[in-house]
Amino acid sequence: MKYTISHLGYRIDSRMIFTFIVSFFIAWLLWNWQITFALFFYHAEHLKKATSFDTHFDLVVSYATVLKSFFGPLCSAMLYTLVAFSRNNNE
Repeated sequence: MKYTISHLGYRIDSRMIFTFIVSFFIAWLLWNWQITFALFFYHAEHLKKATSFDTHFDLVVSYATVLKSFFGPLCSAMLYTLVAFSRNNNE
C-alpha cells in the first residue's frame, strides 16, 4: 500500500511539473509578445523600419524586464497549474 501511495504522489508531482513548465513557456511567449513577434517575423534588415531598434538584441534588452520575463509568467503559470489541477480533482 505504501508503494502505491508514493507512486501516486510521484505521478501527480510529475504531471504538475510538466504542466507548470509548459504553461510557463506559453505564458512567457504571451507576456513577451513583442520579443517573440520580432524574433520570428522581422528580418534584421526590416527591423529598423518596423520598430525603432537597430538590432534584435536592442529590442530584447529594451522589452525584457524582470516583471515581464520572470514574475509575470511565473505567476501566470502557477495560477494556471493550480486551476487546472483543482478542476481535475473536482471532476
